[in-house]
Amino acid sequence: MISKHTRPDQQDYSTQLYTTQNPSVQAGTTRPAALFRVLIDHDGGTTVDGVPFHVPEGEPVHVTVLDVMHHHAQSRGEPVEVAILDRQHSDVTLVEVAPDGSSRILLQETHDEGPVSAAGPPTVPAVAAVPDELADLVGFIRHSLDTGELERAAALAFRLREHAERRFGPDHQHTLEAHALEAYVAHRSGNPLLATGMCLELARIRHRHGDPRALEEVTRAAAAWLRIDEVPAAVDHGRALLAVMLPVWSARANQGRRTAADAVLPRLVNRRMRTLTEEPDLRVTGAA
Repeated sequence: MISKHTRPDQQDYSTQLYTTQNPSVQAGTTRPAALFRVLIDHDGGTTVDGVPFHVPEGEPVHVTVLDVMHHHAQSRGEPVEVAILDRQHSDVTLVEVAPDGSSRILLQETHDEGPVSAAGPPTVPAVAAVPDELADLVGFIRHSLDTGELERAAALAFRLREHAERRFGPDHQHTLEAHALEAYVAHRSGNPLLATGMCLELARIRHRHGDPRALEEVTRAAAAWLRIDEVPAAVDHGRALLAVMLPVWSARANQGRRTAADAVLPRLVNRRMRTLTEEPDLRVTGAA
């Protein structure tokens, strides 16, 4: 069960990451910027933190959103951050907007998704060479995606991964490729719960084997997680995301591969988790 109050043994993973990697935060000289969540739907409809947002006719959505965020930054006297989930262009972007109107991209994750249009089908990500026994299934999945048969693609992707696990084992490269393809199909099918869970499992496996691509999988998981609208599910998957993020980020720090951008994703996840767990209907007693 979920509780709004955190016990001492349930400390926020992203707070640990952010404060340990940023001495100025430990010293109390900086504080996190405000975070806004913008959703641009396939039809252009836009919401900001769940509230419908009017975009003047003929004005680009992103320009209007950044202009509003500029006003927020000015009124606060400090930068604000906005996570933009753009379903029209299939990307998730985290932008920081300063009081002077300047902005910078902190994080961006892009996928092809959505219904097939007259302009042609979206491109399925390249899959590494697979044995003949899997190649036919991969081809069928590609065809199903290209023709908009998303339910069939999901069923075939599940079958592909199950077969690869039985034939090669759960950690084999062919199985991981099948796993990644199933996560992509879940994303294309509008199933962020499954996409998040599968990307996290891939991240766990890659991290266990010392594969640096664990970072990519965590980033994809976060992008999918931002699309989860149901509060309890978003909290559960957010906790799972942070639990996977901690060892991956710690390993990067230990190996001297940490960058300034490494603090961005934990901060984003932590901010949304704080917002989610402040929802009144989420106050349930019991252990997490």
